[in-house]
Amino acid sequence: MGLADKLLADFSSDEDDDDEQVDLKDEELDELDQDHNSEAEHQDNDYDDEMLESNLTKPRQKRDFNYLMVKNDLSGVTSLRKYSSVLPKLESLLRKLDTIKNTDPDMIDREMENDFLSDANNKLTDIKTEISEVFSFVKSYYKSIWPDLEDLVRNPIDFAQVVKIIKDNVSLVSNNSKILENVLKKEEILGLTMSASLVSQQAKPQFEENYMKLILEACDIILELNSSRQKIRDFVTERAKAIAPNVTAIIGPSVTAQLISSYGLENLCKTPACNLPSVGVNNSASRAAQIGPRNKGYLYYSDLVQSVADEFRVQAMRMVSGKVILASRIDYSQRESTKSDDSNGQKWKKEITNKLEKLQAPPDQSKSKPLPKPVEQKSKKRGGRRFRKLKERMAMSDLAKAQNKMAFGKEEETRMDAFGEEIGLGMAGKFSNGGSYRTMAETKKAQMTKAMASKIQKFAGNANNGPGNEGGSKLIKSLNVDDRLLSLQGSSNGNGGSKQGDVGLPSWLQPQQSSGKKRLHDDDDFMIRRTKKRRS
Repeated sequence: MGLADKLLADFSSDEDDDDEQVDLKDEELDELDQDHNSEAEHQDNDYDDEMLESNLTKPRQKRDFNYLMVKNDLSGVTSLRKYSSVLPKLESLLRKLDTIKNTDPDMIDREMENDFLSDANNKLTDIKTEISEVFSFVKSYYKSIWPDLEDLVRNPIDFAQVVKIIKDNVSLVSNNSKILENVLKKEEILGLTMSASLVSQQAKPQFEENYMKLILEACDIILELNSSRQKIRDFVTERAKAIAPNVTAIIGPSVTAQLISSYGLENLCKTPACNLPSVGVNNSASRAAQIGPRNKGYLYYSDLVQSVADEFRVQAMRMVSGKVILASRIDYSQRESTKSDDSNGQKWKKEITNKLEKLQAPPDQSKSKPLPKPVEQKSKKRGGRRFRKLKERMAMSDLAKAQNKMAFGKEEETRMDAFGEEIGLGMAGKFSNGGSYRTMAETKKAQMTKAMASKIQKFAGNANNGPGNEGGSKLIKSLNVDDRLLSLQGSSNGNGGSKQGDVGLPSWLQPQQSSGKKRLHDDDDFMIRRTKKRRS
């Protein structure tokens, strides 16, 4: 009996199992009909016939673990295995898996193996869904014993193992710490111990023995499903790596098995890279509810694509799809080889990873140019009259110095500026008179050069001698010129007189007197002298 005959026999036995399962469901449906009929008989005669017909014809609820969570009373439930839709199918799948494992790889039909890989991948998804449903059932009923356990242990497999160890006695946590070390980490065990000590001090609720039996059976189902999932995953990893080692190195065994089951290795080589992201897209989902990229197929859920942020996943799929097609062509060309070489796949995976890291890296910051090294030279420490005058001009006034000081033990006087800010006066408050603050008299004189002082002196002399002496005296007072500056030169009448109409104006503003001869420009004068020199 060949391998193909064995697998066909397994398929036929699966159909028989499905028929038995359908018969079992029909019996359960008959029981439901009897329950509905008995309920209808016990109803009052006031109900109409239409109400009875609607109760009898309403859709029957699927019997699974979600149905058990809604059901209030579990006293009539003796076993939970019949509520699992995955366990009966797993038995036949594991039998096929053992048959293929024990068969020579050269005798295995590739098409049949691809179909089995596809079926195994689908079963992995079903197992994951079933584990989450059973885990929800265990949490909902075990909450009355230990409410905080679901927050402390979030992994369904670890949760089931902990429940099987402590059962309904929370005080066993401290006694079984060594056993729990095989399941949990030390910090998790410490958290369980502290929480268990608080729960054990509280009043223990009454819990039926049948409920605890069902919870332990549900934990066994979780562990059994996890064990089957691990076997299938190992088989898929092994076979996918044997069929397409380079593709497996890039996108992982699970996605490789899905692509091979959809196309086959030969057709995968002929597929364009742009068509690969759309393989395995769920078209039944509403497009309005989709978030992110449109093509969320098998390739979208590979490790390389999922490792980047959402905005870079489309670019990641483009990179991965191109390399997957190249890797599939290499694997197809090496299908007759006995050695599994995935060096090209590993090289391309590393290349894609580096590109994705550069793609997600923040933009380079513009490097601030360092300041040049200062020139080592002696600093100019100037002194002298000019430098002292410059320092005096920039020095802080006495009022500002007084404002920076405060009297000890006395409240500081303040005032409001034009912007409503309160400004402290410090010791400057002693210069106030009658409540109004006035600035100190400026003790500095006007700073001017000797030439400017002589011009002002001439202007003052002309102003005092002429009828415009009043304006000149006002200008001198406004400039606040010291008498010593006015006495730098002698008489102001040495540079010639001025017309009567020009009295009161400074000499640099008075019109120039014509000497009767036209004055040449400096350049013209230079040219004339140069011409005379050449002639001579």
